[in-house]
Formats: sequence, C-alpha cells, structure tokens
Amino acid sequence: MAFVSTSGAVVSAKSARVAACGQSGTRSVARRVVMMSDLQGKINAAMKEAEEATKTYGKTSKEAAVAWDTVEELEAEASHQKSAEVKKDPLEAYCEDAPEADECRTYDN
Repeated sequence: MAFVSTSGAVVSAKSARVAACGQSGTRSVARRVVMMSDLQGKINAAMKEAEEATKTYGKTSKEAAVAWDTVEELEAEASHQKSAEVKKDPLEAYCEDAPEADECRTYDN
C-alpha cells in the first residue's frame, strides 16, 4: 500500500513505518491516497522515477527495486479501489427511480 506523506511525496508502507519511528520519537502523519484520478497521477510519476532510477543505478540496484516496488504498491491500491466500487443491479437503480412499479414491490411472508 502506498501513502502520501505530509509533504505530498509518495512513500511505501515500509518508508512510512520508518518515518513514523524517526529519531525524535514523533510520528509523522501519513494518509491513504483515496482519489482514483490523483492515484493515477501518482502512478505515472512513480513510473517515471522508477525508469530514471533504473537508468541511473542499473536494473538490479536497490534504488531501482524500491522505486519499482512503489509503482507496484500504487497499482495494487488502484486495483483495490476499483474492485471496492459498489455496482448496482439495474433493477435496484430502476426501483430507486420508480419505487411504485410492480417490479419493485416487496412482500412480507
């Protein structure tokens, strides 16, 4: 899972834990990314950073691995958010608009 630090930088869950246990003992505030469009922008930015880290440090470097791990975590979060969207049945949507319709009647047994 990816987080956004108070400075707006995207950090991995591990980085957020490290920041929370800093030398001063105070916990830094990290919040989950909730906006899907904002999340897609963060994914694109993280991919650019990961590509740059791969070019600069090599594809087997720790820096590149961390950068690509961040991309993977952001993509996983986007996938989780997309699957969590509640999809309405067409009949449910119809019944919200026309609750008096015969199709929308409910009977007590």
